[in-house]
Amino acid sequence: KTILLNPLIRDAQGRKMTKSLGNTINIFDIINGAELQDLINRLNESYLDEKEIEIASEGLRATYPKGIPQLGTDATRLTFISYSQMGRKANLNLNKIISNRNFCNKMWNAIRYSMKFFNEENFDISRDNLTNINDDSLSIADKWILNRLNKAIKTSIASFEDFTLGNYINSLIHFFHDEFCSIYLESIKSTMKGNDEQRKKIKTIILYECIETSLRLFHP
Repeated sequence: KTILLNPLIRDAQGRKMTKSLGNTINIFDIINGAELQDLINRLNESYLDEKEIEIASEGLRATYPKGIPQLGTDATRLTFISYSQMGRKANLNLNKIISNRNFCNKMWNAIRYSMKFFNEENFDISRDNLTNINDDSLSIADKWILNRLNKAIKTSIASFEDFTLGNYINSLIHFFHDEFCSIYLESIKSTMKGNDEQRKKIKTIILYECIETSLRLFHP
């Protein structure tokens, strides 16, 4: 079996995490969030002496003055996977996790928007798919996003096989956020509001292809 080891996670300043510095962090506090006072209270339940608790408390106040926001499992997982290509050490950056949480929200909103088209009675994925679309029916934007999806697939597979998971994650985020959501999805909204049912169906098929494929690629 091949085992991929993640780098040693240090704090934002690059220091090794120790309870005496107050820079340790419980993964569940990142996922669920934690108030500053709760973090300090846990120090009082530890084996540290009073002087160490005082130093550690100051460290917590400096690092997490407003506590730790609830960032969720998916954003935390994305961030830690992206650390895998940073060498033997990686500095924990909550802003990076927040950025990934925002991306997860972006993905959720895109899927929520698209679901109303997937649920329409005249759309059947077993019948309505790319194999049944004539290339002449595709617009330049349609062909462009399918080309970008194909590139993202190839990059993801190559990165996964090379164990460069940071590149794997970055390529998927770039496709879904920058190309699919920011460009293609915005460009077809006027069509999806119109009355041309044939054009709307083609866009719906492409929406489904991009979203379903992206979710499969993100799954590992």
